[in-house]
Amino acid sequence: MKSSSRLFPVTLLRADMMGPLAEDTYLIRHGRDSDPSVQIAVSRLMLSDEKPDVRGFPIVLVHGSFCNRGFWIS
Repeated sequence: MKSSSRLFPVTLLRADMMGPLAEDTYLIRHGRDSDPSVQIAVSRLMLSDEKPDVRGFPIVLVHGSFCNRGFWIS
């Protein structure tokens, strides 16, 4: 799946279900680096029974140097 946005092209990397949680991981080419191949990964974590029209407030969590996004799930 690819975004139609030219500003931030997005690719869905994976979508997982983990018990009551669902996680979508996207790769984003932000275009702010001199190397055009640079991408960042962004994960969206939500309850698996979340209704599409109901949204909470976004929270940005940044993990430390010796862990990954799995740190927030545990």
